[in-house]
Amino acid sequence: MSLLTVRPAIPSDRAVILDIYEHARQFMAANGNPTQWRDSWPAVEMVDNDISTGLNTVLEDESGVHGVFVLVTGDEPTYQEIEDGSWLNEEPYGTIHRIAGDGKVGGVMDTAIAWSKRQLAARGIHNIRIDTHEDNKIMQHLIERNGFTRTGTIYCRDHEPRIAYQWVGTPKIRTIVTQDAEVDDQNSLRHFLLHTNEVEVQGIVQTSSIFHWIGMEGAVRVKREKRPDDDFADESAPYDQPFRWTGTDWMFRELDDYEAVYPNLRAVDPEFPPPDYLRSITCVGNIGYAGEVAAPTAGSELIKARILDDDPRPLYLQVWGGTNTIARALMDIESEYKDQPGWDELRNRIMKKVILTACGEQDETYRTYIAEVWPDMQFVKTLQMGSYAYPWRTMPEGPSKDSLTADFMTKNLLVGKGPLLEGYATWLDGKYYEGEGEIGQFGANPDINNVWFGKQFGLPDYDQHDFLSEGDSPTFFCLLPRGLRTLENFRYGGLAGRYEKDPAQVNTKGEPLNYWDVTEADYTDAHGETVRTESMWRYVADIQNDFAARADWCVCPPADAEHLPVLHLPEGLDFQAAPGTSVTVHPVCLNDDGTPLTYSARLDPDLSASPADVQVTGPSAPPSDESSSGPAAPPNGSLVTDSPVTGSSATGSPVTDSSATGSPVTGSPVTGSSATVIFTVPSTATARDEYHLILRAERTRRHSLAGYAHLIITVR
Repeated sequence: MSLLTVRPAIPSDRAVILDIYEHARQFMAANGNPTQWRDSWPAVEMVDNDISTGLNTVLEDESGVHGVFVLVTGDEPTYQEIEDGSWLNEEPYGTIHRIAGDGKVGGVMDTAIAWSKRQLAARGIHNIRIDTHEDNKIMQHLIERNGFTRTGTIYCRDHEPRIAYQWVGTPKIRTIVTQDAEVDDQNSLRHFLLHTNEVEVQGIVQTSSIFHWIGMEGAVRVKREKRPDDDFADESAPYDQPFRWTGTDWMFRELDDYEAVYPNLRAVDPEFPPPDYLRSITCVGNIGYAGEVAAPTAGSELIKARILDDDPRPLYLQVWGGTNTIARALMDIESEYKDQPGWDELRNRIMKKVILTACGEQDETYRTYIAEVWPDMQFVKTLQMGSYAYPWRTMPEGPSKDSLTADFMTKNLLVGKGPLLEGYATWLDGKYYEGEGEIGQFGANPDINNVWFGKQFGLPDYDQHDFLSEGDSPTFFCLLPRGLRTLENFRYGGLAGRYEKDPAQVNTKGEPLNYWDVTEADYTDAHGETVRTESMWRYVADIQNDFAARADWCVCPPADAEHLPVLHLPEGLDFQAAPGTSVTVHPVCLNDDGTPLTYSARLDPDLSASPADVQVTGPSAPPSDESSSGPAAPPNGSLVTDSPVTGSSATGSPVTDSSATGSPVTGSPVTGSSATVIFTVPSTATARDEYHLILRAERTRRHSLAGYAHLIITVR
């Protein structure tokens, strides 16, 4: 499959665009649609105008231009009236017009729509409209395949009817990755690329840290007080020489590997971004030494532009290295706007807009600058090193640890998954890392277990092809809510664990910082013992199984691709209930593929006021007891009983979730496509008590994949 890139048309494209439109007219006529474009539409004058005004966009590969389309925003006059239906909403939208391909390559429609979604999302627009002729069956299929809904009939300027379609998107999380190129960052980037269909990545920026830098002539290292996040750092390496420097070409080599599997990924999900787009947003930031902010860089300018744009969505800046390139962007914004009218308003808006998800503080610039000038900017310290980094062997036994062993890695990730996974680093795999000494050559040094930097902390030995590290990946795991409502409130938790705001964190002025740190959670290990450990640990097996499924996407036929179950609760997620009453919900899977689901539930003891009774059964009517309140309550209303959502048969008795320590749940897992979950509010509960119920649905084919729903019950 050809890899198509998108660019504005230029005058020299005129002849090929006209040829493409002629081919399209002939193709439609030969396939039962002779009247849509007739003999001369789009007219030559229209094409010339589209090119001169910058409306025309072409799709090309190395052999030339193969497609053309027009994307416009604003009200389309012919869409003002619609018959036999209605538009899905009246929000701002873009319209795709005059799309055609030359028939020589596939993917013109998919690429044009994916590109249009990204362009519109950058302007805060998440709606696209399009229309086509009733005889254009091929176009109808392509439109519907890309997630558009048929909405009715509109009439063109010549009063001919057209079938109208609309796509309504859920705004994606937008994010920029900053990384310091350590081997585990390189692993994290390979993993992250398999999630770029779920988020809108707006930058990949290499920066420095206390662990990696290129060196800057004349830079003098000043001794400073050691901080907890500095444990593995070298306190003596000079700043005017390279230190554990990997170069910068590796980023583009990884994007080359992504490009090799991109046709398959795009066939599984057209939302995967084109490789050339990712290359266009990949650049180098401030890399001179730890905390270097000497001058603006391509990376700091990219970050600055995104911070200042008009996109209303939050901007999540992932910090896999130091915060220095981010700090440089903020410094330039302060320098440019501080003395202008409206500075306080702009500063406050930026502090609300930008959220840092950071693998610790890997240089001084958060403390010395960001915390001082931007104290309300949320800083989420996603340091879960035991769960997903070098020390994982020290964690409790159970499914999460099993999913990091050489056996799991070899069977599911390392063999036969294409170039993107072939480059993934594991213990003693023979790979050599540019710039690293012998104590950091985890792949190429056969004596690494005896000399690596973790030995001084008593970390254990590892086997060949054991999971090495992705210590920075929790910075993006927390952006994948999976129904767990993490981004609603980091206190609620998610794949990257749970976080609490630290009231002890203040800057030198005594101002409180918006600083969030990790918490621990109960975990029942393989021996049945309940231990307190990192709150992310319970999710690692689910993360790894999802990783394995996505690795398959790189090579498998799209029909064989496995997807996470997506849970939907018709009754809603937020409830109010009186003490002694019950709340009943009926979770169903929105992407049911016929594989039975196993449902379970646990009450989160760290968020809930007290233990409570939870039962999970097959699909059946909720209790009719007058003291019980059924599902969905309006925000300030009473719960009312509703009919259950039914699916294929599910059998079983109430369920026990072994991780729900202190929260009674009885019986064994329930299997089916839907379930009934009944939560009983303790009679001793008091007003405004909260109970947080986590539902989990697992679907097992080749991999065991889990989806979640997070319910919050407030006592009234």
